[in-house]
Amino acid sequence: MSTVTLTWEEFLQEAIEFQKISERLGDIWALCKKDDEDGNTYLRYQQKIPNTIDSNSYADPLGQNQSPLEDDSATAAPSTKDLLQIEYHIVYSISYQVPVLYFRIYRSDGSLMNLEDAWRIFRGYVGNAGSAYATGHTTNEDMLNIMTQLDHPVLRRPYIAIHPCRTAELLAQAGLSRNRVLTFISLMGPFVQLVLKNEYGLEFADG
Repeated sequence: MSTVTLTWEEFLQEAIEFQKISERLGDIWALCKKDDEDGNTYLRYQQKIPNTIDSNSYADPLGQNQSPLEDDSATAAPSTKDLLQIEYHIVYSISYQVPVLYFRIYRSDGSLMNLEDAWRIFRGYVGNAGSAYATGHTTNEDMLNIMTQLDHPVLRRPYIAIHPCRTAELLAQAGLSRNRVLTFISLMGPFVQLVLKNEYGLEFADG
């Protein structure tokens, strides 16, 4: 099975290049450096998304028994202006030799959402992503295999992460890339509502 991995030096070079593209495009990706040790520099991005679950607390808490085709009049959540703040980190895994997407979700009151809440928010995105991770109807077991809680290797605190076990395979399926960090974010970001502007790809268009 074909795989694609990166050395730490390659990841750092391509992360710096990606952050410079972000600056040129007026985007807000930041390069965060803890120290000069291998693996201790990562990319950070923040955005807000609608809170689609807290106002739906009367429903099945993990969404296992609801069909997206059910009558909206029976299942529609009350309208809410509440937003969730998501902080994404693209971190290098020394053991897997690939980028890993870590994130935390904060409610408007500053409290952290747990792993099960993240499954509820992103289940549909994972199930319809159209990649090797997509399984159609996505169960809790599927979600745990894809999205789990891990200690952030730089910050040493629990974060939710997309498990890196299949990243090298997915990068290989994406074909030749001039910036594998950009390719990684393009592949994994949509699972957690992180979508890059089309202009990022145009930066590497031939001609």
